[in-house]
Amino acid sequence: MSKNPGLVDQSYKILFILYAPIGVITFLIKAYIKLDIDYLPLTAVITSLLSVVIAVVIVVTGFFSREKLRQDPELHIPLILRHRFLILYVLMAVISLNISLFYVYQKYREDVHLIASSQQGAVEIVALVHITNELGKYWQDTQQLMQGLGMFVMNKPQMTERYHFSFFDHKNRFDDALKARVVKEIKLGVNYFICTASAACSPLAEQFDTLSKLARPKGQRPVLIITATATSALKTKSHQVYRFYPRNQETVALLVKMAKKRGFKEASYIAINDANGRDAVNLFIDQWGGEGREIVPGLYLDPLLSERRAAEKIDAFFSQIEAPEVVFVAHYKNITDGLLTLDDKTTLLVTASFLDKFSNDRLDKVIQSDRWISVMPDYKDQQALFDQLPPSFFYLTLDKLTNAIDQAQGNPEAFHSAWMASDYPAVLNFERDGEADFKIHMKPRSYRQGTMTPGSSKKVMNESTVQ
Repeated sequence: MSKNPGLVDQSYKILFILYAPIGVITFLIKAYIKLDIDYLPLTAVITSLLSVVIAVVIVVTGFFSREKLRQDPELHIPLILRHRFLILYVLMAVISLNISLFYVYQKYREDVHLIASSQQGAVEIVALVHITNELGKYWQDTQQLMQGLGMFVMNKPQMTERYHFSFFDHKNRFDDALKARVVKEIKLGVNYFICTASAACSPLAEQFDTLSKLARPKGQRPVLIITATATSALKTKSHQVYRFYPRNQETVALLVKMAKKRGFKEASYIAINDANGRDAVNLFIDQWGGEGREIVPGLYLDPLLSERRAAEKIDAFFSQIEAPEVVFVAHYKNITDGLLTLDDKTTLLVTASFLDKFSNDRLDKVIQSDRWISVMPDYKDQQALFDQLPPSFFYLTLDKLTNAIDQAQGNPEAFHSAWMASDYPAVLNFERDGEADFKIHMKPRSYRQGTMTPGSSKKVMNESTVQ
């Protein structure tokens, strides 16, 4: 007596015949119909729709064959009409339909957003910024970046009609979520990105061309503008990746020059343990040597450390060694309490990224003494900007970018020429360096009576900057 084939043996043959042509159908649709859906998602959509159609056919056929099913539930009935197959198949069809509909809804919502922006004539600019860290806490300079944006909108309200800004929190790290967001925005037609913070922007700069080609194989190449990133290792690229921010090489060179002028011989360092901090220390060590000068061991601090833990580590480290003449500080968080544990005879060389005032009277006395050496960008009018780097350069970067876009009128060559011009914004002294980078001129920073610079009445906010 022959044995009937099992459920799996019969069903996979039927389904193979039904679904085998889908790959070809999807290919033909992609080839002859312009749809902004990738091949695999489109295949899933078509498959789920076909599944629903088959499920409807099964239910209808089963309804008209219900008498036959009751009379002969096992023999001479197609497998596709049996309850054990029908229930599983309808369930899977409904699940796949819901997944496909959700995908179509997401695509529709994104397309509507893009069409709305286009109809309004607005240019989309996506800002990839650091808002929270891996622990879910806000970075200390997040508010300052928004102040820069607020100042830009307030001074240039007409820009809100011509430009649309959206934001993505990359948490100061480069990961799959950041890459996916960049690819998604490029597919939606975005051509301009602004990125802040070295930990995310440096690796993004290296992979931006690959991500651009993945998202948009043909057509205009998008542009990545990097700010709040000082590392000398950043790889810029003409017509694609640009930087507008004071670099470590200029900052460190001026600080070392000022320290050498005062005759210091022995130096240590305190730096944030990330790409920017390590880069700054390496530059400092390279430029400090010679003429009897030496480097003694220094300290790297985890960016996620609290102010109290950072202070404890600084105190514990420097209490075990002889107090150095100079400590180079390449940090962007509030480590004020830690710096105050250093020996009174130690002079601090502080990068422009460290905000020098955190509402601390003891630190104010250090800042206004000869023990504090710092630098700042060479502004032609300091009072036109903020005292801190993050809001100032976020504002200047937005101003320079929108000016270049306006001049280019969609021409990539014209954009490159307009962006690389060193006469805008006029408030800052800077010059072109290479094909996609700038040298921001730096100068010694002075402090008088609690102010940042002579003649400045601005209060320095209790924040810091991420590079």
